[in-house]
Amino acid sequence: MAAPFDTSTLAPQGRRPPEVNRSDGPANICRTLSVIRLGAVSLSTISGDSLFIQRTLNATQGNVEQTVVLTMQLSGSCMVRQNEREAVVRPGEFVIHDNSRPFAVSGTQAVEQITVSVPRNVLALPSSVLRAASARTIDPSHPTAEVAATYFRQLVHSTAAHTREPDLLGPPCIELIRALIATTQEQRLGVAAEPPHRTLQQRVMTYVWAHLGDSDLSASRVAAEHHISVRQLYLVLSRAGISLGDWIRTQRLEESRRELISPHGRQATIESVARRCGFASASHFSRAFKKTYGTSPRQWRLENLAA
Repeated sequence: MAAPFDTSTLAPQGRRPPEVNRSDGPANICRTLSVIRLGAVSLSTISGDSLFIQRTLNATQGNVEQTVVLTMQLSGSCMVRQNEREAVVRPGEFVIHDNSRPFAVSGTQAVEQITVSVPRNVLALPSSVLRAASARTIDPSHPTAEVAATYFRQLVHSTAAHTREPDLLGPPCIELIRALIATTQEQRLGVAAEPPHRTLQQRVMTYVWAHLGDSDLSASRVAAEHHISVRQLYLVLSRAGISLGDWIRTQRLEESRRELISPHGRQATIESVARRCGFASASHFSRAFKKTYGTSPRQWRLENLAA
């Protein structure tokens, strides 16, 4: 983790980044920032006496990394504007914005935030979904929001995020952000009162996640469980930018990588870990693992146990 950066150590004229402005002078902008890198994910904690960040250009018009940013408000409040909407975010609430499009984030009082940034291509959601989700507050009492709040708070304070393998903690962040974006659609559309087909994608992904360890998990089985055709299943998932086979393989490999070096998994054989994570055989698992990570499961375990 990078050491916290404190702008109070700078001269007032040096505290104003190019995209930050305050009408009452730079001396009043005093912020601290800490960043944890979790593979493709960046987890940041921010505190300050005020905040104003604005981007007026699309990412394609400047040298800007295209990311989706989830903000969890810890104290104070801020306003997020994007896509002709604005949301006032209060303590405990989440909000999402897409930094590849014009946006503004402002707060005129002391604020504390946790932000999670994920590259758009890693999140793999259609632009239409991101536009619909941006600048909408997420109710902190929603079960998904409660899980996300607990996870992100623990990451900020956990020594696990400072290990040699922090990228193992990134995939759960990505899946939680995807779930929170789905939550904004529920709140906006009133999904609880809508026909069942409106929640089909979410129900499918919940089912798949719960059965990743089943070696016979397949598109035909998932489709049958939800009383739809395989063609309809692929159509539903493609609208969200999800390739079922690739998603299952990625999640199984990430779970196996965590399992191999976990206290419980250290004593298990490679074959038992493979089968527990849904792979039909140890040889298939080893080939997929090495192709993805550039090392064998056994070597991965040995290197990390030695470390």
